[in-house]
Amino acid sequence: STDAELAFEREHGIPVRPNGSRIVSNWAMNLMILLVAIALSSLLFSYFYIRIESPAWPPVGIPLPGLLWPAISTGVFIISGGVLWGARRGIRQDNQTQLQMGLAGGFLLGVAAIGVLGYDVWQVPFTHETHAYGSLFYALLGFLLLIVLGGLFQNALTQLWTWQGNYSAREYVAID
Repeated sequence: STDAELAFEREHGIPVRPNGSRIVSNWAMNLMILLVAIALSSLLFSYFYIRIESPAWPPVGIPLPGLLWPAISTGVFIISGGVLWGARRGIRQDNQTQLQMGLAGGFLLGVAAIGVLGYDVWQVPFTHETHAYGSLFYALLGFLLLIVLGGLFQNALTQLWTWQGNYSAREYVAID
């Protein structure tokens, strides 16, 4: 229990961290971000390499992509990040409601952003089998979708644990 942990810390001067070290968690998250950045960079490099080698880009018969729907989706994702930052700020102040509502809001905004992006992709006039452009387009899209779905899954698990009362101002390493 938290009272027993606090008593142990006061008596022995040793911090008790039942949820692990913040340093290890931060390094793990930084490593995951690095791996995702390397994978995304590889896919983008492939895209631009094929672009340089092609006489026309996008290929003949493919219109330039519109930017309205991707811009809206990106804006919703950015707002979602702000909402999640507010959730983190809430648990640091031991405000369970702010954490719960922030995580739920971030999840819903993430789903909305995927919906907007899905609507845009639904209108794309080619498939992954059409040419190299289509193949790379869908490979990048699939990779980004995998990242977002992973984040939504992580958010859902964190929400479950939040509603069970597993976090407090003292223990919120998983939120970070």
